[in-house]
Amino acid sequence: MLTSDQVLFDVLRYAPDALAVFDGPELNIAFANERMLHIWNRKDNIIGEPFASVFSNTDPHSFLKILQNVWYTARTQQLNHVPIQITTNEQQQVCYYDFEFKALVDKEGLTYAIIQSVKNVGAAKTGLEDKLSVKEIDDVIIQAELAKKSAQIGLFDLDIKRNMLSWDQRCRDLFFVTADKKGDSPLDFLNGIYPADKLSVIRALSEAYDEHNKQADFNVTFRTGTDNHGPLKRLHALGLVYFDTENKPIRLIGSVRDISDATSAMDALKKRDIEFQQVNRELSSLNEELMALNKDLEASNLSLVKAEEISRSLNDELQDAFDKLKLNEDRMNLAIQSAELGTWTLDIAEANVFFDDRTKEMFGYPSGNAIPYHEVLRYIHDDDRAFVDQAVQTAIDPKSGGLYEVQFRTVGATDGRLRWLHCKGRAYFDELNQPMLFSGTARDITDVTIAQEKIDHFNHLIAEKEKIHQLIVDSAQIGTFTFNRKTNAIQLNEHARAMFALEEDQHIALQALEAYLAVAERAIHDALLHNKPCDYTHQLVDHRSGKMKWLRSFGNGTENQERPDNMFYGVIIDITAQKEEEQRKIDFLSIASHELRSPLTSLSGYLQILMLKRNQMDDDRVNAMIINATRQAERMRLLIDSFLDIARVNEGKLQLRRSTFHADALFVDIKKTLSETISSHSFVFEHDLDTLSLYADRDKLEQVIINFVNNAIKYAPSGTAIRVEAEQVGDQLITRVVDQGSGISLSEQAKIFERFYRIENAQNVHVNGFGIGLFISKEIVRLHHGEIGLTSEEGQGTTFWFAIPILDGADLPSK
Repeated sequence: MLTSDQVLFDVLRYAPDALAVFDGPELNIAFANERMLHIWNRKDNIIGEPFASVFSNTDPHSFLKILQNVWYTARTQQLNHVPIQITTNEQQQVCYYDFEFKALVDKEGLTYAIIQSVKNVGAAKTGLEDKLSVKEIDDVIIQAELAKKSAQIGLFDLDIKRNMLSWDQRCRDLFFVTADKKGDSPLDFLNGIYPADKLSVIRALSEAYDEHNKQADFNVTFRTGTDNHGPLKRLHALGLVYFDTENKPIRLIGSVRDISDATSAMDALKKRDIEFQQVNRELSSLNEELMALNKDLEASNLSLVKAEEISRSLNDELQDAFDKLKLNEDRMNLAIQSAELGTWTLDIAEANVFFDDRTKEMFGYPSGNAIPYHEVLRYIHDDDRAFVDQAVQTAIDPKSGGLYEVQFRTVGATDGRLRWLHCKGRAYFDELNQPMLFSGTARDITDVTIAQEKIDHFNHLIAEKEKIHQLIVDSAQIGTFTFNRKTNAIQLNEHARAMFALEEDQHIALQALEAYLAVAERAIHDALLHNKPCDYTHQLVDHRSGKMKWLRSFGNGTENQERPDNMFYGVIIDITAQKEEEQRKIDFLSIASHELRSPLTSLSGYLQILMLKRNQMDDDRVNAMIINATRQAERMRLLIDSFLDIARVNEGKLQLRRSTFHADALFVDIKKTLSETISSHSFVFEHDLDTLSLYADRDKLEQVIINFVNNAIKYAPSGTAIRVEAEQVGDQLITRVVDQGSGISLSEQAKIFERFYRIENAQNVHVNGFGIGLFISKEIVRLHHGEIGLTSEEGQGTTFWFAIPILDGADLPSK
């Protein structure tokens, strides 16, 4: 097949018809041969330009609408006998042409290019001229058939005008056209040619088609086949081109003959001639030496004895050299056997490989002494075959220096065993720089390779473990340290440096870690003394934030007299959050005890008064005492419920008890309770929810609203109004509690719903609370599939709000 765009364009350039190729929806002119440019009366600088920019709609050569229609419909269109005014030798004449616009489509049926071909139909010819031309051609064909039978050649007939090829079976065999190939095309002729020879054949065709070439001979030698077909064929093609009355080529009739054997014989003769010349040179050199020796003998008979002595001495030296050479050869063979090396030789001319017994064993005992090279490649592993062949081709290229070294896998020819081989070799070249011999050694490195693979595997596992260890350290932000007890030098990783507020490239000064090192040295000394890991905690002040920080260190090391460095290794963990959590728990217990003690004391006092003076008090006084006692008991119940809710939230066991109730009644009850129990602030309720029913946990929603109101009471000045708003927006109920307090900063807003979080500043120093109300409220709203939030500006008050979907019992799936 045509293997490159360049070869394809060469074929189009020398085609007998005018051709042009358009690509893209813009109809860019991708190609136009000289005949088309002549018809268009344009230069080749229009290549790459859109068709519309080169030809206007009024230009007689413009077929823009036809091209656009072919591009979008993918249908071929033709125009016959179109008159075109052509300029030839500065004279204008009208010629008639047949136009064909053919769309090329991809697998999806979309057009990717259009080929426009133009044929000169000229003036009508007389029937006599046609008949005479055909008879002449038929006579040539009959004569060629007779010659074919006697000369074992193939015949072909290329109808240039109709772009058709006729050839016999001999031609098809020589061009490697398979029997199942239906139809014949001129491209079959070109596709059968070896890629490296195609351009020379195309040039020979172009010269034969030239109307100024009076002989119009087609005479060229080339190869057919590909590297995959095995040995290539070398052919000699002869042909004659026939022209019409306008000197246009219309037919090429020729023959092809297989000259592969003759070429091989010629190559062998050249090789033998080279060897013969070498022998002649050696004989000539010997003759010169003999002539010199004869002159020496003739010079003096007296020197005969001395010459014999010299000859005898030379023989002794030659024998000694031969003995040494034999000894070296024996040593080399012994070394090869000891190293279990094999030897191999590649006969480049015959493409045969010769193995010794050891190399045969490495290749799994292939049969035969001379093994074809392509068969040897079959015994090489599929993944290695291509680069081994490439290494061989490179070595036999004179530019490479002839050196060859490669490692690859083989699959045994008979045993199927996988082996790793390490081959070295060298190619030798003749005086014409042509490779004539390629030989070398082979060594079985299977065990070494497998061992190396195991080592690489272990190194990979170690690297993976180190990577995992580093990921753990990075994800947990664990600091690591290395402490030299002899030099007191300490090395910290980036996380440890961040804990001590050290910059990335800042030198570690011992003064900055003096307090930490004092604790560390004592702990390390005690750990080494008792042969146990050390575990110590250090408290320091972060100089960047001014806050207290707690660091916990773990480490281990050994006293080693053989190692003067006495290194100690460990990790550092920031436990500030843990310490703060512990402090919050202590504060929580302290506040909880205080909060529970206050209503319990009041309740106890009311009960003691009732027990001592119940007979002395009227009913109103008794009822007031009972109401106050009940209120304190309810306060204690709410506190205890809050503590229980915290535990349930932590365990994921906080549940809703849904029921259907009127939303408006909920806010009426809350307003009544607040009015009866709170006198420090006034309350404004805005809600119009008479017809709204909710399917939710009434007590939990009331708890959220009361938490919002209690928060407003704590932080808003006494005497100010607190607004409670509720409205239905779409399918949601939105509730807001608005106060006139000092507001909350943005940094505090981000943490306001966290567990045990309380705003601490000079204004709120006397405000009691656990920091759990808003945390529980957030979880209650989440269980109702709602949203919770706040809006606030410092000095402008705060609005807490939540929104829950309005549901009835049918909206939730039954459990």
